[in-house]
Amino acid sequence: DRFKKVNDTFGHPVGDKLLVEVAEIIKRNCREADVVARLGGDEFAVVLPLMDDVRDAAIPAQRIIEEVSRPLIIDGNEVHVGISIGISTCADHNGTPDSIYRDADKALYRAKNCGRNRFCFYVEGGCNECGALDRELCGRYALNPQSQDC
Repeated sequence: DRFKKVNDTFGHPVGDKLLVEVAEIIKRNCREADVVARLGGDEFAVVLPLMDDVRDAAIPAQRIIEEVSRPLIIDGNEVHVGISIGISTCADHNGTPDSIYRDADKALYRAKNCGRNRFCFYVEGGCNECGALDRELCGRYALNPQSQDC
């Protein structure tokens, strides 16, 4: 979150190095079997194969949020950014790559609308009304869980 402000304030070379640092943070908090990819701009995707429980995605998501939220030093500049994460699973639908991405994107925008710097799960039927599991996880793992309505 707020990568554009970094580019505007410190310039694109610092913004580019920040993206590399965020990618390293994401990779550091994922398992060896997980796939991390930059989709473009400041958007990344992570595929977590062999997940037994949707809650398993909450652990690396929270670690990534905590680490990215700390001040980062890039070329001697203290940079403050955040990260919002949308999570979708194959179990939510037929598991086509397009539908998984689309649902994760919906959850991402829900996380951003709920204050950023948090993650949100896609819940069958949409993100406007979160299911019990989603509320439970958001309440437990959101950095600032003022709202249980993730």
